[in-house]
Amino acid sequence: MRDFMKNKYGSFILLKVFQLAETMPAYQCHLAVLLESVRKNLSHIHAANFKTKWQSFLDRSQQPHVFPMTNLTGLQQQFI
Repeated sequence: MRDFMKNKYGSFILLKVFQLAETMPAYQCHLAVLLESVRKNLSHIHAANFKTKWQSFLDRSQQPHVFPMTNLTGLQQQFI
């Protein structure tokens, strides 16, 4: 997971995984596992720009009734 979080293409792929998990009911149970994995691996990211972006992603995911994938276009632009 942490290797994907360290570059633009990997971040793009992870965002697509989150989007897929959110839109398909069969995969929604895995959203919490994915978020926890991002949270655990955040300390291994040393590039400030990627660490900041993933931290804001996690912060938005903790807001009640707001999940970050609802506006993926804005998130993808941040990572690209």
